[in-house]
Amino acid sequence: MCSDIRNPRLLLVDDDQDQLNVLRFLLERGGYQVTAACGGAAALVEARRHEFDLIVCDVVMPDLSGPEFVNSFRKVSARPNAPVVLLTAGKEAFEGQGFDMHAVSFRADAFCLKQHATTQLLPQIKSLLLAGG
Repeated sequence: MCSDIRNPRLLLVDDDQDQLNVLRFLLERGGYQVTAACGGAAALVEARRHEFDLIVCDVVMPDLSGPEFVNSFRKVSARPNAPVVLLTAGKEAFEGQGFDMHAVSFRADAFCLKQHATTQLLPQIKSLLLAGG
């Protein structure tokens, strides 16, 4: 059963604990239930335990990259089509029109540069949840 659309459940994945804390605070203030996982392997454990309405995931992680996590998530999740927002600190690979093409190849629905997360992440999430709901 999906969580209440008024209080969607998000899985937040990053290997940097400080980044997790900042993003978790931002997302919870935005009205979301957040489960934070430090790294892709820990996130897969959570994906098997709980159902999530949307995933926010770092691209570069040492144990399991964001794209690797997304592919695995889609295989083990009760909601394999949950929208995914990939986060990246490195903008050069994702600038301009190549940005969306990478999202498709990574089976993600959107991207957000970490340096713009405080202003762009919440609107992206809202838009994706509205489109899916």
